[in-house]
Amino acid sequence: MANVSKLLHEKHGVKRGTLSARLRRARPLLPRRIRHEADILREAEQLAENPRLAMTLSDPRYRRAADALTTHLKTIDVADRRKGYWLGVLGGMAFNLLIVLVLLFVTLALLGHI
Repeated sequence: MANVSKLLHEKHGVKRGTLSARLRRARPLLPRRIRHEADILREAEQLAENPRLAMTLSDPRYRRAADALTTHLKTIDVADRRKGYWLGVLGGMAFNLLIVLVLLFVTLALLGHI
């Protein structure tokens, strides 16, 4: 679970709190299938707090959930996400500029200046 916590910090920037808190903050960024695995890990963290219930953590579904979440987080390319964000911002700005120029030319045409 420490590995999942570390990957959440590296890939999604979730810095503070327990694993449950980090998973809760990263939940909107995770795909639906992975959200289910994250819920299983949150359950496992709650069980780990109780010494008697911690013995049940040998269930293979917790290992599968941790492996699925780790695999998903390792595939995320932070630089590519950052580049995609900035390309989206620049694309939006270019579209807005295009709309303003079209409106300018339409206005000039209606006023007879073109």
